[in-house]
Amino acid sequence: MSTNQVIPQLKPLRKKGKLLCPDCQERMLPFLCGEVVIDKCASCDGIWFDDLELGHFKRSLDEIDWSLIDVDHKPEPQPEHAISVCPRCPNEVLSKDVYGYNTKVEIKRCTNCEGIWIEIHYLLSLMELSKLGQQIAPGIRVMAEYVEESQNHTKRWGLIGKIGALLRKRVPWYWHFFGGW
Repeated sequence: MSTNQVIPQLKPLRKKGKLLCPDCQERMLPFLCGEVVIDKCASCDGIWFDDLELGHFKRSLDEIDWSLIDVDHKPEPQPEHAISVCPRCPNEVLSKDVYGYNTKVEIKRCTNCEGIWIEIHYLLSLMELSKLGQQIAPGIRVMAEYVEESQNHTKRWGLIGKIGALLRKRVPWYWHFFGGW
């Protein structure tokens, strides 16, 4: 599955790019996705994000109506590349990292320029997480409103209890038995 098929808002900027793919050393093509210029390898479909671009890209994914797009995939094991070299800093080797907490989305990061390389199957996993987030967001909002309402209810009853305790301290105990108050 090609990145262009999955992300319909990718717009090519030029026919040839300047950067080389970190994995297969082919020339990457620059694309505009929202406000972000990303570099995509035509051979392996991986994407290079310069510093902070992945966050902007992720926010643009959150704006997609995922009900119209089918991201049904099973990440296939890719041949392991012994060394992936940064396209911006040719003397830097990319280090492996995991994107986000408990996502299993592997990225390769340059420690010098902070650029990020993400392979197509991991990008699809990231998109699937974004789609899942959109699907469960309304339910989470309702649950959060319920929890907030419950907390407010508990606070109100806690305040009423405190007021009652203060009143009991100021009212003589025998008034309760003789119908006073």
